[in-house]
Amino acid sequence: MNAEELDGIYTEFCRALGRVGESAAESFLARFALMCMLRIDAVEPLRELIAAAAEGCAEEVARPDASVAAEACDEG
Repeated sequence: MNAEELDGIYTEFCRALGRVGESAAESFLARFALMCMLRIDAVEPLRELIAAAAEGCAEEVARPDASVAAEACDEG
């Protein structure tokens, strides 16, 4: 996947998240994560991704004025 494809699919992901709405966002994200885990089908890469995502969230908590995910979706 090149940078343009990544940008396009991330934009599509953000739009889908917006369509389901705030009330269903948590369910959408959980379902998407589980489907990705099933598709990746390898424990170690999944552990690395989980750790990286958690680390990013810890950084956001440390700077509550910035939301990386919200900014990224707004740009897309």
